[in-house]
Amino acid sequence: MSSRPNVPLEKHKYKISDVILTADDFDEPIIISHKFIRSLSIINDYENTVSPRMQLVCQVDKTVYENIILSMNTLTATLTIYKIFIGEVTDSSDVLSDEALEQDHVWRRMSLKAMNEESISTNNANQLSDDDELKDDSADNSQKTAMLTLLLYDKDKISKYRKSNYFIVNGGKNDALYSFFKDRDFADILLTPTDNENATYIIPYGHLGNNIASLNSYYGIYDNPYLFFMDIDCIYLIDKGNIGNTLRSGELKTVSVYLEKENTTGYISCGSYCDTENNMYILNVTSFNVSDNDSSIDYAVGGNIKTVIGGTGEVKNDKIGNYDVERTVVVDNEKQHTQLIHSIKEQRRNLILQFSNIDISIITPNKRYTILPDESFYNSKYDLKGDYRLNKTLLLFKRNNEDELASSIQVVLSRIS
Repeated sequence: MSSRPNVPLEKHKYKISDVILTADDFDEPIIISHKFIRSLSIINDYENTVSPRMQLVCQVDKTVYENIILSMNTLTATLTIYKIFIGEVTDSSDVLSDEALEQDHVWRRMSLKAMNEESISTNNANQLSDDDELKDDSADNSQKTAMLTLLLYDKDKISKYRKSNYFIVNGGKNDALYSFFKDRDFADILLTPTDNENATYIIPYGHLGNNIASLNSYYGIYDNPYLFFMDIDCIYLIDKGNIGNTLRSGELKTVSVYLEKENTTGYISCGSYCDTENNMYILNVTSFNVSDNDSSIDYAVGGNIKTVIGGTGEVKNDKIGNYDVERTVVVDNEKQHTQLIHSIKEQRRNLILQFSNIDISIITPNKRYTILPDESFYNSKYDLKGDYRLNKTLLLFKRNNEDELASSIQVVLSRIS
């Protein structure tokens, strides 16, 4: 039985600053009070996109609404999200300890291009929303407001990413990757080192994503597939099979997730803890969704897989599942063979977990997620126990009172061992 260490789970809450809107046509910045921000969602799809998708929902004074809508081409939103430790979860209820000392810590500072959702979802001109009265408790009046939904993205990073270039690099593979990023003035890169084989690398014209893909296609970067993602605070280029070894200074490599039975009172012991003594973070949750794709994977791509390495003619043989069929795949280099087999095996098992009011700084794609189920409740035949990597996150901040945001995060994990 996997039991959680006897450590106090902790809760966090979040605040968001006033949002400052600037645009070329504004005489002065427009400030949206934090009290009028309804929600902020952030989707990180590490498999299918290269940057977060963020959506800010707020109410704005109708006197400035039209000016905002007409300035979308140059509109920028600046805001700060604060993380606040609010104490320990008790054994009997989701109550915070009296000793909890609340102190604001910056989680993210963002200055992002803003786009109105309607401007990309319909060809019709934007219409002013119906009147909605929002009472401002700090003043003896009511404010006529309109609901505004803004999509936010890092225009500066996207512009650098789109820059196309052609490279001839004499040196190691790390040198080639360094050239890709340096040429585009990127900083804050979290990179898994390659085998750094020295050679002459010829990379055709393309944006950053194409340059990296070409290096992998022609020469191979890692023995396993790579993950590339431009997050808010850094850029990740990491080996999917080497998760937990590419870390920031002071960052712990493992996130131990304990799946526990909900007790008879209905209390969900959901929280987080930084266990520096054992070099791991601890998360606790009582429910999950599991995707077991064994049969579909075996049918779709399984059997006796013959991988032919282009150029050398070498043939690799792998057995996936129980289907007595033979499939032949041609790849450009030996690393692409191991990447292929890794991808097939990884698709067999996915877990979806949801947490509330945890320390969301823990949830990053460079860590190893170890699932530890309570086997007195979860039958070992479910085969949940093992190591996973982060595939996707959906983070939602939603206002629950005048000053605070409740947070929930859904994570999708892929089994790696």
